Amino acid sequence: MPLWAELLLLPCLTMIGLLAAVAERQAEHHILIGPLNGVLGAGGLFILTYSIYQSVIGWDSLNGPDQAREFALPILLTLMFLPFLYGVMVTVSLETAAIRLNFKMQDEALRRYAWRAGILRFGAHVGTFSRYVRALQMSDVKGRADVKAVIQRIQRARRREKRPVATDWALGWSPHEARAFLAGEGLRAEPYDPGMVDWNASSERHKLTDEFLSDTLVYHISGTETAVTELIVELDLKKSEQSGDSDNRFWIVATTLILRALGDEPASRFIEMIPTDEPLDFNVGGFTVAIKREEWTVGQWRSHSRSITIRHPAYVDPFAHLSADN
Repeated sequence: MPLWAELLLLPCLTMIGLLAAVAERQAEHHILIGPLNGVLGAGGLFILTYSIYQSVIGWDSLNGPDQAREFALPILLTLMFLPFLYGVMVTVSLETAAIRLNFKMQDEALRRYAWRAGILRFGAHVGTFSRYVRALQMSDVKGRADVKAVIQRIQRARRREKRPVATDWALGWSPHEARAFLAGEGLRAEPYDPGMVDWNASSERHKLTDEFLSDTLVYHISGTETAVTELIVELDLKKSEQSGDSDNRFWIVATTLILRALGDEPASRFIEMIPTDEPLDFNVGGFTVAIKREEWTVGQWRSHSRSITIRHPAYVDPFAHLSADN
């Protein structure tokens, strides 16, 4: 195309693409998605048709090798860029891990050993290496034996994730299954890893509105290495006067979790008691369900939060030994 046409067409199509992206995120503008995508489609079809037309009428003037090179060059650069980008990502991850270990381990020799050991075991898997570093931060590492123990725990966790095994019901829920209890609600828990006092995992905070300070839901699981014994869903509300939809979503998620965790028959005895603004602490067959509402105030900003906690009969308070010592 002539230069003036490209200078005019590119900004216009870019602006329409941005408007379409905004319309998809805001419910009140969804009516514009169809027309905007139609304009983008028409623009793309016009460019394709024009290119074919110019190729046909100017076929004799085309230089085949040059055209092939111009066509292949962006593809080759993209393919070459991906390994480079992965290398940068690995380098940044390893550097970040080294910085985090500086705060955890004062012994430089031990810190270097832990870093090298992690590279040898997990270096090609950035996500697993990050899990290993988090586990080191959560552990009382005093020597090489402790580092090796952390590596072994992460390796066992990875093997269980690749080949999930059945968990004895008397010990708790399967970590593999518990992580996915609320996947349909957008609350799938991250990998189940060792913490300071127990094994645990949490989902990302799920936004319930499009506002900058959005109401959020988050899902936590915790327990032993091979079994989950506690499930928690928390709702954080920003404005009580606009909490209706978020409260309703919380009760839907709470009902889903109760059904997935307890099964239809035991769950029915809990579900008939919700929704409620009153504290609820119920026990059936050793399972406990606790639902709480907490009010909070920041200046003139008043709101509340909700939570539901489900504990398996095998649940043991990880801080019980601290209370006993005191």
